[in-house]
Amino acid sequence: MRTVLFIEKKFKDVANILLPAWVVFNIDLFLSFLSILIAYTLRYNFIFPDEVSNNFSVAILRYLLIRGVVFLIFGIAQTHIRYTNSRELIRLLFAVLTGTILLSMVSFIRHMLGLSVYLSFSVLIIDFFVVIYLLAGFRILARYIVYRIKTGNKNIDFNVVIFGHDHFAVSIKTAIETDIENPKK
Repeated sequence: MRTVLFIEKKFKDVANILLPAWVVFNIDLFLSFLSILIAYTLRYNFIFPDEVSNNFSVAILRYLLIRGVVFLIFGIAQTHIRYTNSRELIRLLFAVLTGTILLSMVSFIRHMLGLSVYLSFSVLIIDFFVVIYLLAGFRILARYIVYRIKTGNKNIDFNVVIFGHDHFAVSIKTAIETDIENPKK
């Protein structure tokens, strides 16, 4: 029993320590790397053509460089993950959108100059949605984990507002109050 309490106390101590910005930045870059790999594999149906595989490592490095610079400019790694809210997620969306537009412009300029396009637009579109999903999901999951560690397994009471028309709202309220499985009578 003491070891369980000790482990629980250590988890709460870890939850009180904030992740440094460089750790969050590296996690964001890793998730971006994972996103571009997913986008490539989905776009080319898990089979890489020769023209894509020749420039793949250079394309990934350029991609991570542009994503990293945009993340630094927007400062998405500077905020504490456990305080993530909708405003931070919108800023994350704008950062990813700006990075995708920059990558599209670089690919378009390379195409107009007759150079090889290192990221196709279809890969960038897939990557946009995947990177938004991964980065926002990471932040929401981290916030949830910190919340669960701090509160433990306690059930938190929530105030509920029931909207309805006269007897419908009253019948729902009565059903909730008389529910046998509801421990909060």
